[in-house]
Amino acid sequence: MTMRNLSSYYDEETYKLLKSILEEVVIPDKAFEWLTEYDIIPSCQTIELLMDKKMELDHFIHGVLAMCQKEGHENITIKQLNDIVATLHPEIKISFKIYLFELLLEGKYYPYLENTILPLKNISNNYKTINKTIDNAMGKAAYYARSGTLSKLYTLQESKKLQWKFQPLTDTQHANVLKWIQDNVKKGEGNINARLGWSCGPDSSPWPSEHLQDYIRTLCILNEIRE
Repeated sequence: MTMRNLSSYYDEETYKLLKSILEEVVIPDKAFEWLTEYDIIPSCQTIELLMDKKMELDHFIHGVLAMCQKEGHENITIKQLNDIVATLHPEIKISFKIYLFELLLEGKYYPYLENTILPLKNISNNYKTINKTIDNAMGKAAYYARSGTLSKLYTLQESKKLQWKFQPLTDTQHANVLKWIQDNVKKGEGNINARLGWSCGPDSSPWPSEHLQDYIRTLCILNEIRE
């Protein structure tokens, strides 16, 4: 087996493992951000799988909320919510129900949980849709100058018709990211020995790129997709 075939084999095995795990668990809100923090560029197959699972979760949450609103619930108990979920999705994984309940509970403890009445809006207030999730991930990929991941995320979100836009003129976070990249390009082009990215930071977390070409490629992508 050649090195290329060996790499493809492990990519396929990793994908199969990830797919089997995602059948049982809810995708964490930060899953896409984790993909952007490291130099390793994730495969399109992996990103697309995460997007598809997140879109399924969006559909599940929106469907439950629509049924709750149809039944006139502004406030709801865990028991009522569980009954609605059981009606809409009788075979739903327990992890999805637990996730939904956690959105409603907002991390708080209630001694008489089953019959505690809570605002239905807690769910929508605490849930991040795929559009918000992708916005966070794209911003982080740009900030870390992960141009390969940024390019793949943008291409795939377009294919899913998510309609994400880079809008530095109207979005403060987008403007800050663009300025950060521009400043690093200017710094690197002005002094080939300049240290790019962070000058200091936590040892336990990934750092932005230190390479000028990464910032140049990232800036080119941002200029191409900006509005």
